[in-house]
Amino acid sequence: MIEHSSKPTKHTIGDKLKALSHFGIFGQSLHVLSRDLIPSKFFVSNLSSEKWEHWVAKVEQEYQWLPENRITWMDDHVLSFGEHNYFLHLEHGITLRFDSENDSIQMFFDHESNAETVEKFKKELKALQKTDTKFEIGFLQSELGSLRIKFRKFTPYKEDLTKFLGAEVESLRQEMVNSINKKEDSGLYLLHGQPGTGKTSFIKTVLSKVKNKAIYITPGFADQLASPDLIGVLMDHPGSVLVIEDAETVLMKRAADNSNAVSNLLNLTDGFPADFLKLNIICTFNTKLDDIDPALLRGGRLKGIHEFTKLSIPKAHELADHLGKEIEITRPMTLAEVCNVGSLQRKLAVNGIGFKYQNGELNE
Repeated sequence: MIEHSSKPTKHTIGDKLKALSHFGIFGQSLHVLSRDLIPSKFFVSNLSSEKWEHWVAKVEQEYQWLPENRITWMDDHVLSFGEHNYFLHLEHGITLRFDSENDSIQMFFDHESNAETVEKFKKELKALQKTDTKFEIGFLQSELGSLRIKFRKFTPYKEDLTKFLGAEVESLRQEMVNSINKKEDSGLYLLHGQPGTGKTSFIKTVLSKVKNKAIYITPGFADQLASPDLIGVLMDHPGSVLVIEDAETVLMKRAADNSNAVSNLLNLTDGFPADFLKLNIICTFNTKLDDIDPALLRGGRLKGIHEFTKLSIPKAHELADHLGKEIEITRPMTLAEVCNVGSLQRKLAVNGIGFKYQNGELNE
């Protein structure tokens, strides 16, 4: 319900431009500009976008607000996936900020806000959270100096190809699933081997069988693994599984150019942050095991390690037969080689290797 008002502004255009210069705190800035009062904040993450859209449409209809206090920032950049930020200040003394990139809502209010409405909104916003977050993986992103995690769906495998990688791999998979689902402590898992040997496929299978949130971190963020900004973001997602592929920078013996990255990983797996974040970290690498920092291999910190190798000729034949492939196999082959040969290209939507983004979802 829009309310028209002739209430004069108490702030100059300079004040408003200054508020715009701090993207991450614009919600509370809008509240201060509207109320001249420092607000408290209520935060809810992991919202269902569909539930949110229905709820906010009802709020706009039932509560009073000024046209200039409803603001939407849209980003149509190809990498933004159509993200937007929505701001609304209500005459009840409540400011809302919805961030579609993080599927989160911030509600700002002060001691003069309508207390009954504040409590009502708290209960209703909690009810907007997703009930099923399985098959989602978050991507760490940097925007305007702030770190964010955006969750996207990924398509689980219709069948588990890791059974063709040997009994040791099947055993490790089950141990990881059982341990991660307990959510009791943190730990590190190291997976290494040549490209295409099944490391990413193995990780994706594990993630499809655990209840925890998964967060993908590129090696470029390695130096920030224990930064205050990242710790603050991860505190909203305790018990998550961090996936760091091609993590040589994070894992190799400490030198001048990577000492911070290794120390940060040590802290996340066995330092003070590990006590309250309870993260399980899965790292893949292609370097020699002898190059890995010995501190990461210490018992109690390292929960599992496995080298992925090429399939033996009998195993490669077994996988090819299972996939309906008639190919001549005269040497050991990687999982990717068997899966991607010839007419199997048409089956990549089901059995492809790795994380790829397509049509709004992460697919193999």
